[in-house]
Amino acid sequence: MKKPSACVCILVMLTAGSGVLEAQTSAKKLTRIAPKNEQEIIHDIQELEQSLRTALLDGKSAWWQRHLQEHYAGLNPDGQSAGKAETIKLYESPDVKYEEVNLSDMNARIFNGDCVIATSNSVIKGSYKGHDFSGGYYFVHVWVKEGTDWKLANSQATRLSDAAQ
Repeated sequence: MKKPSACVCILVMLTAGSGVLEAQTSAKKLTRIAPKNEQEIIHDIQELEQSLRTALLDGKSAWWQRHLQEHYAGLNPDGQSAGKAETIKLYESPDVKYEEVNLSDMNARIFNGDCVIATSNSVIKGSYKGHDFSGGYYFVHVWVKEGTDWKLANSQATRLSDAAQ
């Protein structure tokens, strides 16, 4: 009786291995968590926006470390941009003080279940290095889903004219 060649043995092992791999892949598909519906996503984003408001008022810099996406980019009303590291440093400093943050007219648009663009108006009372920046603002926040967490990927604030407030 002739011994099977090494090629035949390897082919048999690969075929058997691909069956095991396919079974594992199929099992992973079955255990996948169903995506949340739009109401649940909007609720999650509203909670995050409220936690952001609370972090501003309480001076909780840990919020920024936990919720900013790694490639975060922000633009403030003065046209200054900041990445994640600069934003965390800013909110760790005593230079920024918020006394009031009142949100209104929040809207959210969901894209593919893993990206949300949230907009809101806000009336803020606060200061930076003693300079008052109180007034009305329009905010745009882009939230992206990373695993099971939502991360703030981009934000922009625009100061509203007195007539628009």
